Amino acid sequence: MREAGLLDGSALADVADLTGLVVGEYASAGDARARAIAAEAAGFLGWGLALAANLVDPAVMVVGGGVSALGDLYLGPARESYARFAMEWITDVPLVGAALGYDAGVLGAAAVAMVALSS
Repeated sequence: MREAGLLDGSALADVADLTGLVVGEYASAGDARARAIAAEAAGFLGWGLALAANLVDPAVMVVGGGVSALGDLYLGPARESYARFAMEWITDVPLVGAALGYDAGVLGAAAVAMVALSS
């Protein structure tokens, strides 16, 4: 059930099966409310990545899956949130989209399985 008024003024209000993919498509097409939703979700991603980075001090953070296809529309707000919550000596860690995009997780899992089966 949707919160009343959450999508007022957005073409998303007419979408019956609202998913992250749909929000991303509308955000890419310029829908202001969809962009705001994507930016809020990206902020939570940046926060979570900062918490993880605070523990492991990575050289780079790679985001795969469908959100990586949104590029800076999603990664920009995620980077801002990451910089706000990461410890000051790791705020310059690059946050990039996976080169393999949506298939990154599946291909990574297949690679791990192949290595495990070959040893």
